[in-house]
Amino acid sequence: MSDYDKFIETLGQLGEEKVRQNLSQNIWANQRKACAEKWLQSCEISRENDRAERALALAERANDIANSASAEARSAKKWSTISIIVAAIIGVVSTIVTKSCS
Repeated sequence: MSDYDKFIETLGQLGEEKVRQNLSQNIWANQRKACAEKWLQSCEISRENDRAERALALAERANDIANSASAEARSAKKWSTISIIVAAIIGVVSTIVTKSCS
């Protein structure tokens, strides 16, 4: 394992908060300081990517729900149209029967 890899492993063991503390206290020389700063940036990018992936998953789920609701609405519209037609037919038949019985 290279010195760089060992240092990156050490950063991971320290954690972001401690690495930030060490950077603010100028614990590391130029090369290690640059590596630590890049490591922190990569941690932030990783978090942003995770957030973006979760947001995408939520958006996909919302789209699935919306598509399902749209299908339900189309079905409800179809059945309400059928109900209106049946009610109109019953109304016409009822009027005809009432007039013929009078």
